[in-house]
Amino acid sequence: MRKFKQIFLTFIVFYAVSFMAFAQNPTQNTSEMAGQKWSEVKSKKKGFLTVLHYDRPPFVYQNEMGQLAGIEHDAVSEFVRYVQSKYDVHIVPQWIRSDDYKTFHESLKNSKCEGLIGLSSVRTDNELTDGVHFTAPFLKGVEVLATSHNFPTIDGTDQLKNLLDGKTAVTVKGSVFEKLLNNLKDKNFPNSKIIYVDSPEKIAPEIAKKQDMFGFVPLPDFYLQVKQGGQIKRQPFFDVPHQGYALTFPVGSGWEDVLKEFFAHKSFKPSMNFIIRRHLGTGIDDILWEEESDKADSFGSEEDVTSLQVKVKELGDSHNNLLKFTFISFPICIIALFLYFRYTQKQKKHILVQQENFKKIDEKHNLAINFGKQIQLASFSKHHDVLEVFPESFIHLQPNDLVSGDFYYFADLGNKKVLALMDSAGSGTSAAYITVQGNILFDKIVKEEKNSSPRKIMAELNQRIRASLDNNPEFSQGKGFEMVICTVDSQAQTLTFAGAELSAYLVTEGRLQQLAPNALTIGVKDVSENEITEKTISFKKGTALYLCSNGFENQQNIGGHPYSFERWTKLLEIVAERSMKVQHDDLKQELLHWQGAAPQTDDILVVGVRLA
Repeated sequence: MRKFKQIFLTFIVFYAVSFMAFAQNPTQNTSEMAGQKWSEVKSKKKGFLTVLHYDRPPFVYQNEMGQLAGIEHDAVSEFVRYVQSKYDVHIVPQWIRSDDYKTFHESLKNSKCEGLIGLSSVRTDNELTDGVHFTAPFLKGVEVLATSHNFPTIDGTDQLKNLLDGKTAVTVKGSVFEKLLNNLKDKNFPNSKIIYVDSPEKIAPEIAKKQDMFGFVPLPDFYLQVKQGGQIKRQPFFDVPHQGYALTFPVGSGWEDVLKEFFAHKSFKPSMNFIIRRHLGTGIDDILWEEESDKADSFGSEEDVTSLQVKVKELGDSHNNLLKFTFISFPICIIALFLYFRYTQKQKKHILVQQENFKKIDEKHNLAINFGKQIQLASFSKHHDVLEVFPESFIHLQPNDLVSGDFYYFADLGNKKVLALMDSAGSGTSAAYITVQGNILFDKIVKEEKNSSPRKIMAELNQRIRASLDNNPEFSQGKGFEMVICTVDSQAQTLTFAGAELSAYLVTEGRLQQLAPNALTIGVKDVSENEITEKTISFKKGTALYLCSNGFENQQNIGGHPYSFERWTKLLEIVAERSMKVQHDDLKQELLHWQGAAPQTDDILVVGVRLA
């Protein structure tokens, strides 16, 4: 009997592994995929959209964590958001990978599945585009002549012969890149040899890694290579524009109208510009879309929808496949589960006894921590108070633990509004204590004593925090605060600032201004008012103001690299002109994309307001 159980359990493990492989690797036969008609999805308020992709960075690819990413991937995510907002329809994308472009194209061409779109950096003037339809371009199309970094800049065709003749060209056989190369080669550099690579995305890396190499490459590939540190140079005199890159879908697809509507929406171009910058970096203005003067606020006012939620829905689809398969083999599963539960009953009892012992200890600890968390949250300023004064605002508070060492403060003093953000240098209960104490003292100094000068508030707070810590030595390891305080006078359109290690950021018409802080920490030593620098500046209506702890810029990715101050300030410049609601979504998506599977490294707090 024991031997039979072992054999049977081995069979079940094999069955489960095979089963999961089936669920996570759906068929590439698009005629069998579960895409649905748009009319059916719209009627039911939910459904599936099959997304067939042939990977090619930076359009669609697997990142270092094995997750799908890229310009086209993010464009589909924006489309899902748009449909959710406009029609209150929940779409679950089913991502299906194709092994090569020819298979990808034939699958689209011959598919009977209406709910199918294709991602493969497809040019609308590509030779292999018969039998499929296109969306409007999501990215401008330009092929550029790229050279190794050792070449000087070429001013015109007169220099081609001297500089390129006898050097080595890189291209893809039978491609548009080879045709562009041959148009110049015979007259200008007939003695140059050509080496071939098997895909367009390999041309730029090949040119970058050696000297005396050149070839035509797609402009996004060039920018991606530059972003990755490749030693490659663009020769702008020889740019060849084309119609651009688009998503594809089968002829007769019922999704054509809603896709056309999405691509024509006023928020499409700002959203795509943000996505393109994210994947290709800065200095790419020649392939960004010209945005309308009335920048779109949002694709809508839906509740928080992040890329994580989209991926959860995708996993939910795999789960549905799993359930279907389970139903077919239901009797076997019942027998397997019965034997499995009997086999593990004794082990479970032993584990439960251990868990109960640990549970009693954890309950006492968690009760105290949760109680502290409730006290802390109750003492914090409320977002709705900020919204009443600044309707265009967001607050992103993401503690690294149950209690946070970061907090913000807001007070309305009539013509003047005080907005502050603090980052406690401590952690755990000591940080929780000092944040609660800080809020109480803020109320006394600002609301009761009517102080609106950031410098005076900071000096008073320093003195009283130190006194509080002297009376409570068990919390002295909190080590005080870093902080930034701003007083906004909307009537005079001025902002008065003081900072202790934390900056304030203003973005006006796409330009970021950093208000630099003093190099001091509040609550550590005596600080006189004269040691604190206070600045008053005028602002234009519509300026975006950001206060933040250093948690976002210090967040590490799976490789252990921090997001960095440079990325953070560039991100603020990129998102600043969008609505605060959309900015909040953008920041959360960017954080999720950067962090991936890495653990959170610090408390994260960002406050953004539009100054009127």
